[in-house]
Amino acid sequence: MSNTTRNRVIYQSQALFAAPTGTTMVTSADHSLRRVQSCNYNFSVTRQDINQYGELAAIDRLILQEPTVAVDLSYYFEPTGFNEAHLGFRTNAATGTSTVTDHMLDYVISSGANYDQKNVYVLVSDAGIDANDSTAMSTSTVEGIIGIGNAFLTSWSLDAAVGAIPTVSCALEGQNIVFTGGGGSYDIGNPAVVDGVDVTSTLVTLPDGAGMFNSNSEVSAVRPGDITLTLGTTNSDNTPMFGLSESDLKIQSASVAMTIGREPIRKLGKAFAFAREITFPINCTMSVNAIVGTTATNKLYTLMTTNGDNTKYYCELKLVGYQGAVAHNAYIMLKGAKLDSQNFTSSIGPNQTVTLELSAQIGRNSGLHFKAD
Repeated sequence: MSNTTRNRVIYQSQALFAAPTGTTMVTSADHSLRRVQSCNYNFSVTRQDINQYGELAAIDRLILQEPTVAVDLSYYFEPTGFNEAHLGFRTNAATGTSTVTDHMLDYVISSGANYDQKNVYVLVSDAGIDANDSTAMSTSTVEGIIGIGNAFLTSWSLDAAVGAIPTVSCALEGQNIVFTGGGGSYDIGNPAVVDGVDVTSTLVTLPDGAGMFNSNSEVSAVRPGDITLTLGTTNSDNTPMFGLSESDLKIQSASVAMTIGREPIRKLGKAFAFAREITFPINCTMSVNAIVGTTATNKLYTLMTTNGDNTKYYCELKLVGYQGAVAHNAYIMLKGAKLDSQNFTSSIGPNQTVTLELSAQIGRNSGLHFKAD
């Protein structure tokens, strides 16, 4: 490792990993996150002022709760669901409207800490060395590692639009952050906090690189022309929209998202929360923007009449990525959806557009589902 000072750090020198908090040895690149476009992390400390009569300023400012470490990252979507699986999501849902409990948070809710909380690691290589290049990386070229412990997912969203690569954004909340530098090693103390106890004495060893891109085995990205969207219970027109023919819409963008609320569970005698449980309900949304085409007969009045709002819709975003001539399909499904709003926009110059907002809650056969094949 170089002993000289460093002028800057750029994306070339960083590789990102996510692993269960209990993992003591990360032995392969299977824990890497691919196609990462950005990664930001910060922490904030909340303090309680201790005041008393006779003094204007606080005599002390005490930390009553653990600092919160926030991680925000984005990456190009892969139809294999590689990153989603490493973040704890279920990626083998059933397509269609069959009654199953296989939503994206199925494993997180039912299968414990290995899915619900992660340690996130950022490996930093020497300047001019690709952090993903296992042939160039060695202990002498590792400048440092940043580890975020007990990171709980709080949001996930996918944005697809004409002229852009589909991109995922997600956020996590952690309880600890550990910095190592100058050691020239792939080792870092485990940043997790277990029942309020620091476990950095247990070393985690990162692999020697996230692995070079292999065009023979990986999908580089999904093109906008390989994305299709189906709205409604079937492929028929005007479901769930009012006054529009689905087959004649020119979709410009579509996004799906969910926000996962977290409640820290604390107890006397411990400085750190021992769990961050999900708060329910969890709302999932889909937003679609399209250029208006053929008008279809309908009226909003029917929504308020007997059984007019009884139908729950199945909305499917299909994304296809190619590994050479082999197609990999991903289906992002919003099951049990209801229409929340429909907004028309028209002015001199631009085409008339419509924006539809739909939502559903995570539950049995409802919410966001992910299928990779």
